[in-house]
Amino acid sequence: MLWLHVCVLLQQKREEKRTEQKKADAEEAKKKAAEEAAAAREAAKKAKEAAVAKKRADKAEAAAKKASEAKKRLSETEAKMDAKKKIGEITVNEPEPGTHVSIFPLFKLSCEEKYQEFLKMVPRFHQLTASGTKKCLYYGFRTDAEKLTVMCCEGYVDAAGVLEHVGEVGADLKIAVELAESLELNVVGPKDELEKLKEPMAALKPVYWELDAGALLWNDRIVAGKDTHLEILPIFTVKEGKMEELKKAFPAFYSATAKGTDATIFYGMATNGNKVYCREAYASAAGVLAHVAETKKVLDAARDLVENIQVRITGPATELEKLKDPLKVLNPIWMPTFAGAQMRPAAEAKAAGAKEIEAKEEKSGDVADKTVKDAQEAKDEEKAGAEGNDDKLKTKDTAATSATAVKVDEEKGAEPTADKTVVKDAAETQDKKTEEKQVQEEHEEQEEHEEELGDATTAEAPLSA
Repeated sequence: MLWLHVCVLLQQKREEKRTEQKKADAEEAKKKAAEEAAAAREAAKKAKEAAVAKKRADKAEAAAKKASEAKKRLSETEAKMDAKKKIGEITVNEPEPGTHVSIFPLFKLSCEEKYQEFLKMVPRFHQLTASGTKKCLYYGFRTDAEKLTVMCCEGYVDAAGVLEHVGEVGADLKIAVELAESLELNVVGPKDELEKLKEPMAALKPVYWELDAGALLWNDRIVAGKDTHLEILPIFTVKEGKMEELKKAFPAFYSATAKGTDATIFYGMATNGNKVYCREAYASAAGVLAHVAETKKVLDAARDLVENIQVRITGPATELEKLKDPLKVLNPIWMPTFAGAQMRPAAEAKAAGAKEIEAKEEKSGDVADKTVKDAQEAKDEEKAGAEGNDDKLKTKDTAATSATAVKVDEEKGAEPTADKTVVKDAAETQDKKTEEKQVQEEHEEQEEHEEELGDATTAEAPLSA
C-alpha cells in the first residue's frame, strides 16, 4: 500500500509540473504574439507614413512642374510682348478674370406719366454716381418706352463698390422704387462677392447669379468717357439634368471669345438653379456680330441642352438698328441707352471737373487782361483830359490801381483780388445754366433715341427659333 501511495504522489507531482510548463509556454506564446502584433502595427504605421510622404512628394513634384511650366509660359509671353513692343505691334491686352460685380435693376412703371417722371430722375442718378465711388466701372440707364420699363446697367470692381454706390444714391433709390410698379433686380458676380451683398441688399429681393470662374474681362477696354457699349443679356433655361453637361461647354465659349474679336469688353456665364445668365458686352454692333459668328459652332453644339432663351440687348439706338435684322431670330427686347451714361463715371467726372476749372481760369485771365486794358485807356484819357476834372481822374486812378493789382496777382499765380462775390455768383449762375442745358440735351437726345428705336418686340422665344 505504501508503494502505491508513493506512486500516486509522484504522478501528481509530474502533472503539476506539466501544468506549470504549459502555463509558462502559454505566457511565452502570448508575449511573443503581443510583440509580433506590436511589430506589425509599427510596420503598418511606417508603411502609412511612407505612403503619405510619397503622396506629398508626388504632389510637390507636380506643383513644381506646374510652376515651372507657368514660369516658362510667362517668360515666353513676356518675350513676345517685348518683341511686339519693339516693333509697335501691341494693340490689345490679354483678358483678366471677369470677377467684377454687375447689377441690373429693371423698373416697371404703371403709366406714361410715371415713366416720364422716372426719366426726369435719371440725370440725378448720373450726377450722384459721377461724384461717388471710384469702384464703378460703368453706369447708365436703358429704356423701353413701349413697355414703360427702365433698366440700369451698372458694374463695380467688387461688392464693396456696390454697397458704396447704394449708400450714395439711397434716398433717390427709395423714391425710384416707390415710383415704380415693380422692381426686378439681377445681381451677377463671384460667389464670395455675392455673399457680401445678401444681407445688406435683402430688402430689394435680388436674384443672385453665381459667376463661373472662367469669366473674362478686358479691363483696359473700359475707358472713362461716354458709355457707348452694347450688352447682350440672355437667360437660358436648361433642360432637366443637363446643367452639368452645359457647364462643361463653358471653357469652349471662353476660348472662342478670348481668341475672337477685340471688341469684347467682358464675357462670362453665371448660374442660378436651372438657368444660365450670360453677361457679355461689346464696343460696337460689329463686335457683337463678330462674336456671334465666332461662337456659333459652340452654341450649336450646346443648343440641345437648352429649352428656351430670353434676350435683352442694350446700347446706343444707332448701334441697335444694325443688329435688328441679323438677330431678329432671337426675338430680343431692345433697350436703347439713355443719355448721360458713363464708363468709369468718377474718373470721367474728375477729368471734366479739371477741364471746367481750366476753362474758368482761362476766362478769369481774359477778364483780368480786359480790366488792365481798360485801366490803361483810362490813364491815357487822364493825360489828355481838361483840368478841373479831378473827381473823374481820381476814379480812373482807382480803377487803374485795382486792375494793376489784378494783373500782379495773375502773374504771381494767385487768385485775382477783384470782386470775388461777383465772380462766384457768375460762376454759380453759369454752372446752373450749364446743368439745366445738360439735362435738356439729355432729354432731347433720349427722345431722338426713342424715335430711332421704333417698335420693340418682347417675350421668351424658343431657342429653336
